[in-house]
Amino acid sequence: MKVVGITGRSGCGKSSATNFLREKGYPCIDADLVAREVLLPGSPCIAQLQQVFGADIADENGTVRRRLLADRAFATPEGTAALTDITQPEILRRIDAALDEARRGGADLAFVDGAVIVGTPFEARCDALILVTAPYETSVARICARDGIAPEMARRRLDAQTPLETPARRRHGRAGQRQHAWCPARKAAIRFEWIGEGGNMPKAKKRKRSILAPILALLLVLALAGTLLFSTFRDKIEHWEYPQRFTEYVEYYAGKYGIDPMILYAFIRTESNFDPNADSDAGARGLMQITEVTFDWIKMKIAPTESLTFDDLYDPETNIRFGSYFVSYCLDRYSGHLATAAAAYHSGVGTVDGLLGQEAYSTDGVTLDHYPYPQMRLYVKNHRELSALLGDL
Repeated sequence: MKVVGITGRSGCGKSSATNFLREKGYPCIDADLVAREVLLPGSPCIAQLQQVFGADIADENGTVRRRLLADRAFATPEGTAALTDITQPEILRRIDAALDEARRGGADLAFVDGAVIVGTPFEARCDALILVTAPYETSVARICARDGIAPEMARRRLDAQTPLETPARRRHGRAGQRQHAWCPARKAAIRFEWIGEGGNMPKAKKRKRSILAPILALLLVLALAGTLLFSTFRDKIEHWEYPQRFTEYVEYYAGKYGIDPMILYAFIRTESNFDPNADSDAGARGLMQITEVTFDWIKMKIAPTESLTFDDLYDPETNIRFGSYFVSYCLDRYSGHLATAAAAYHSGVGTVDGLLGQEAYSTDGVTLDHYPYPQMRLYVKNHRELSALLGDL
């Protein structure tokens, strides 16, 4: 049985490729799913991880607080390496067991989808590798949609993973076999590269790649189709669902406070639908609907000597400046978790802090798992809308 690895960084589209192959009847093993399974209660890895990253990464029932573990592990290269050293042997053992099962079932070809294959012990088990790539910011948007985190956190996770050039460079140096489909459009969504045969196939068998060639060709066609669709519809989504008005102010203050501009557009659209003169029943004003109490608090933080008044919130630049700071504050306070930050922006930091202390709404005391108030749920849903649209494409 031949084994083909499908690799690429988080958010690149590997799952879409393997889901297609799975629908065609090929055995497909999700290495990232296996990696999550090794963190389930009872895994021998948990005690080792607690020794390195702290006992609080798991609760009293042995359930790993995955976001807390990820934040600590991906914060430094040393942390990422430690996480790999602890979990990798168990992950490989489980993948090997799944491949043995497929082999016993009579499969001639099996696929393993994993973010990190090249440079690991599993690389030698692969007869061939396919690299799936996507533009950096596209991957960031997909990770935000999938995991409910802020773009800053998604970028940190991506930056901790293997650079895109590394797998291709390593493999090309040995196999010299490279095919790819690539659309030069600025917002291309996905790319597949064939980056050579693996290390465990004898030369006689390497010539027998006829079963792999049509599959690769089909994946390349899908890549081009996905690229064209993404390039066609993403601009429409951004302008129809999230019109980019007041771009100069949004881009400037998003950069100043380290926020993805699309997040600010989402807040403005949800709060006021881009009406700088909007007033709410609660007394909030302007584009980002800031109350007088919040205005006074933010003013003390960022403009204590400026002669600004509550009426100045009708000015688009002032409103976006103050609102951007508050969004940044909420994201920092809640570990970059966008949904929790949005709930705090809407309902107040005190309200969210109170909910975090209740197990019914938060399992880790850091981010919200459930939103008890209908208006809060709707508000959070609206803020997830953009990321979900981009992630689905």
